[in-house]
Amino acid sequence: MAQANSHDTTNLSGLARQQAERVQALDTLKRLRREARAEIERLINLLDQSDDYVKQMGRQDWQPGAFG
Repeated sequence: MAQANSHDTTNLSGLARQQAERVQALDTLKRLRREARAEIERLINLLDQSDDYVKQMGRQDWQPGAFG
């Protein structure tokens, strides 16, 4: 006999279906939070790596119209 998918709510009714949907929603939320956390960490690392570059650029003597 085939094993049922833990997120398959087709054979459930009433409170059991609501509980299964709640579990599925929480699993989705956990996944999205992990992805968001990883993206935030990636962006923070990018900013940290750019600090030296920004500091170096700030030390240069800029003249008006130098890039125009």
